[in-house]
Amino acid sequence: MLTKNMEEQLKAIENLKIEVIATYENPNQPNEHIPQEIFQMKVIEDVLKSEKKIIEWVRLFIDQPRENLVKLSLCFICPEEILEKYKTIRDIVFTKNGKFYFDRGTLNG
Repeated sequence: MLTKNMEEQLKAIENLKIEVIATYENPNQPNEHIPQEIFQMKVIEDVLKSEKKIIEWVRLFIDQPRENLVKLSLCFICPEEILEKYKTIRDIVFTKNGKFYFDRGTLNG
């Protein structure tokens, strides 16, 4: 059974969604892409502590094997106040343009 504290920690942040575009490569034919996945997801507070946590959160929801992933594009759908409140979101948007690149499923750089 979840405690009240656990329920609060798992509660999605209101007015914040991430639109995700996951791009994959066909492992049997390099440079041939598998159809992309495009979806929106909600986020819990704990996930916004670091880029790594955000990436791991998103990867929980993708359908293809991790080793096929070549790029994640993230678009944060939120009001200005949310953007100002979370440094991790600002860094992803303004420094990385919302894009993360992978080599055989491992995050580059």
